[in-house]
Amino acid sequence: MASNLAVVGFVLALVGAILDFSAGTLIVRSSSSMSMGGEMGMPLTVAGTVAWPIFLYSLGVILVATGLLGITKIGMSRMRLFGALMILYGIVMLAIGGSMIIGVTLMMSGMISGIAMLFIGSAMIGNGALMAKRQAG
Repeated sequence: MASNLAVVGFVLALVGAILDFSAGTLIVRSSSSMSMGGEMGMPLTVAGTVAWPIFLYSLGVILVATGLLGITKIGMSRMRLFGALMILYGIVMLAIGGSMIIGVTLMMSGMISGIAMLFIGSAMIGNGALMAKRQAG
């Protein structure tokens, strides 16, 4: 059972990372087209144009690294720690998804991407809670 939870956590981490990478890329592309006068909309500040993609790319890299480590012997022996990390990442994904739906992040405002982030974040929290309860044996 513990290995199944780790594999599910790995898949959720990969899907979450893909969402983060795509959202970060969307911001970079949208902000560059706005700076060329390609689209009308709310202007992004320089800090927002740089900070959001860096944050999302960093989160994606951390998710992939944690997911990979979670399916190794190290992850199996520290199931509670990886479960807690999964819960933390899920909460961050919920916050990102919520901000996408309400349009706080400007370029990332989108219902489908936001719902995907909320779904993956919720699944991460659920899987992380199961992992945190379970001790690998």
